[in-house]
Amino acid sequence: MDLKFETSQTPVESMDKSKAPEAAVRLTCMHNSMVFNKTEFLCCEHEGRPFRYSSNNQLERSSDPLLAAELAVFSGNLLKFILGEPQPDYYLAKNKEKGKYYRISNELERYEDWVRVIRIDSKGEIFFNWPESVEKPILSVKIRQLTAIMVACHFLGEIDWADDNFGFVNIGDEFIAVRLDPGCSFHSSVFENTYTNLADRLENLLISYISEEINEDQEDSWHYLSSLIDHENKKLKAPVAKLLFSNRTELITTLCRIAELTREDLEMIAKKSFSKEHWSYAEDYINQLLNRQESYQEALNTLSKAKKQKHDDMASDVVTPLKYFEPPRDNSTPSTGLYLMQNFSLERKRKRFNLPESITEEPDTLSLKDNGESFQHGHAVILQQSQLQIEEEETTDLSPEENHRGTIHRLGFFSTNEAQTIKEEEKDELRKVTRSEFMTDS
Repeated sequence: MDLKFETSQTPVESMDKSKAPEAAVRLTCMHNSMVFNKTEFLCCEHEGRPFRYSSNNQLERSSDPLLAAELAVFSGNLLKFILGEPQPDYYLAKNKEKGKYYRISNELERYEDWVRVIRIDSKGEIFFNWPESVEKPILSVKIRQLTAIMVACHFLGEIDWADDNFGFVNIGDEFIAVRLDPGCSFHSSVFENTYTNLADRLENLLISYISEEINEDQEDSWHYLSSLIDHENKKLKAPVAKLLFSNRTELITTLCRIAELTREDLEMIAKKSFSKEHWSYAEDYINQLLNRQESYQEALNTLSKAKKQKHDDMASDVVTPLKYFEPPRDNSTPSTGLYLMQNFSLERKRKRFNLPESITEEPDTLSLKDNGESFQHGHAVILQQSQLQIEEEETTDLSPEENHRGTIHRLGFFSTNEAQTIKEEEKDELRKVTRSEFMTDS
């Protein structure tokens, strides 16, 4: 079925929040017996529980308000299925007296919009200011799922990224990102795209998705999140934003959830979102989602292989602590070791590597150039034969005192306790040698 859509930027609801609700207006859920009573503008309740309602659902190339509401509810419930708590549940409801359709969602406790808690200074630094808390640099705050909500919304072709359409729910000491207002999903500028390099695009969605795809072939550009994105030059104003919205672990986890979706899952969600008269539309969107899913499965395979390769490379490099390292006596080049550099950063030297359960950041990369070649490893650098020869030449025919002074330089690669132990051992050895020479001279 060839779906027809229409885009309208005129809200169906008046945005005058001082407008009083109609007296005793009841919104009836079209899938169960729930009845929602309007309490104030955009607010309603069911059995004392607070909910939010909206009829502002945009549908491209169509003027059917029921289908627009159904797709918004479908998108919202898919987000809940992919992302889990605390994403809200969505309900399709109708004002029977006026024949008007709504999406309704449960109100979230301890929720704040992105725009209310985020401050970005002129240098591009991002600060987090939760109500009744001290403002902090955002990287010092436990924030989860910013990358996840962006990946999931990209899958669903959501194009409205106004900074009051997503935010955070505070649970304990964590702030979990939540996506609200799924009223502009399944838009052709994103949803109908095919990809040959989706894995690359997913690693920088702020540019590839928010700045490029959403605005592609549009008469009017929507410069969402312009405090983070330089849309004209297609680059980030705030470098920290890439860490927040391109978290590799969240990206792969969300892709796994998308790849695991089955037709049965989608049909179950659709049955809670579409009316019976529009089930043919539901089937069409389910088929499109399953076709689109293939690209995300391929991207998952690509990114997982890259991560596994990095994991394997890092795990296979066994680092030998310097005090146990013995240069080979033949002309072979050792496979591992430590490279001595006078200006080397001690903080980045790792004598042992304990692989974390989850790799969330790019590993430190150390590099050097030897004989015109560059070698890079996550936690160790290969010791080249030319350097071994230099070390052997420097330590040949040295007096005990000179050898001792040379050893002191190497102590910088060890912890304070290790260095102290080696110092004491060296001192004992030097005393023995000196005493022996003294006895011989006597």
